Amino acid sequence: MIFVNIGDGYSSGCCTGSRYFTAEDDPELYQAPFVEHPLSRPGSFVNQLAEVYKAKPITIARHRTTIEEIFDTIDNTKEIIHMNGEQKIVFFGIPSLYSDLVDEEYLLLDGHDETIIPEDVYRTLCESALVQDLTDKIAQLNHYILEISNIVDKVILYRTTSDPVELDIPHNVINTNLNIVEKLRENYKPYKRGYFDTRAYSSLKKEFLKLL
Repeated sequence: MIFVNIGDGYSSGCCTGSRYFTAEDDPELYQAPFVEHPLSRPGSFVNQLAEVYKAKPITIARHRTTIEEIFDTIDNTKEIIHMNGEQKIVFFGIPSLYSDLVDEEYLLLDGHDETIIPEDVYRTLCESALVQDLTDKIAQLNHYILEISNIVDKVILYRTTSDPVELDIPHNVINTNLNIVEKLRENYKPYKRGYFDTRAYSSLKKEFLKLL
């Protein structure tokens, strides 16, 4: 069984095992790729569920991944999924839909992006992001979910920083509509760079065990 973990840093377990956001940031991991740090992946609730089910976890989620990047890398994601011939379950944490691709930079437009865009221009982009028409992006999201659902046994949707959104759900997709960040904040405080610890993420397991 394969558990595929798609989403952002709240999905990937970011900062639960390493102080670095990604493997690439860690100077001890020479020429490491731009992926979630391997020491933090076990902290993800998806990876913790995989341990319970003796499943193989595949972490595609990463710190500050935008929905645009998720869309743009669908071919790579599908290739990774196809490489594993066992039963496949995808956990997809939907990040904010107010992000954008600007001059080849994936930006969350939440005021915290590291960007070469001039500060005043960036501020204007952040202000205008919240009033953008999301119709096309929701259509892209529906298409992405359909494409992934066609090559796996089950897709479980939840939200990280996304607002609630109405989606067209294929028969093998479960939309929990759960915002895990809001859920965690009910009982836990972010402890490192805005992220939660392994124990906090472990509390999410009961929300998803009943769906497997």
